[in-house]
Amino acid sequence: MNRALRITMLSVPALLTAGVAEAHIIGLHQPMTFAAGLAHPFLGLDHLIAMLAAGVYAGKRDGGASWRTLLIVLAAVGAGMLLGVGGVLHHVMALGVAASGLLVGLALLLELRFGAPWLMIAAVVFGLIHGHMHGAAMTPAEGMGAYATGFLVSTGILLAVGVACGAAGRAYASAGDTAIRTFGAAVSVLTLFLAVT
Repeated sequence: MNRALRITMLSVPALLTAGVAEAHIIGLHQPMTFAAGLAHPFLGLDHLIAMLAAGVYAGKRDGGASWRTLLIVLAAVGAGMLLGVGGVLHHVMALGVAASGLLVGLALLLELRFGAPWLMIAAVVFGLIHGHMHGAAMTPAEGMGAYATGFLVSTGILLAVGVACGAAGRAYASAGDTAIRTFGAAVSVLTLFLAVT
């Protein structure tokens, strides 16, 4: 059995039994301003690496598929925020955030390729989970729209940077494949670390 596959099989149960990290969730007393929303995705390590990793995975695909995937993830994050506003922070949803980051990291590490329909489904689920977690931490308040707009702008930037990196990795296949697999391993390890701390 492939060594990476054995590591994967051992890592997933560890994640599922671990304490759930909520380091990316905004505090209820955070100001609801555009600037605060713009800064937040860069301050939550799990959101930062998950969005970069999703972008890299999308960027490895050919042509317009990568940008369509990016837009679908971004739209799903926005929809998830709307669905989650003022809701309850469920540990199951936080576990979904950790699991999605781990799965994207492993997909990069193991060079897994999915057909377009499955990729679109994964992009929607990934975005909804991440958006819902952030929306559930917000309470309906004045300025919430500005905060959400800033948050989505930064999330879009992270996804676009990831797509550009993935496209560069595809263009320079020999070095790019190694770099992307290494990044995928780092994403998986960091996601597990955040989940258990």
